[in-house]
Amino acid sequence: MLVFACCQIKPLVNNAEAVLSLSEKILGATITRSIVKSTFFDQFCGGEDEKGIRPAINSLRKSGIGGILDYAAENEGENGITGSGKFLQSI
Repeated sequence: MLVFACCQIKPLVNNAEAVLSLSEKILGATITRSIVKSTFFDQFCGGEDEKGIRPAINSLRKSGIGGILDYAAENEGENGITGSGKFLQSI
């Protein structure tokens, strides 16, 4: 519920990058990423890899719900390839 409540605060959403940057300066990147991963990431993402998403997929299946898997990346990768470009290059 806290994650959804935070997502309703427009100034927080509109300035998320600045808030994360400030958090990294104050708390450090490791702690900031840990907080984000255990809150927002865990709320909206099933996992980081095939092994990580398996419990979420199995739980959905038990409830008669199918899952849709999607590759997402926001950061620029090697050689300037980003997001879906890197994904498509890998297949």
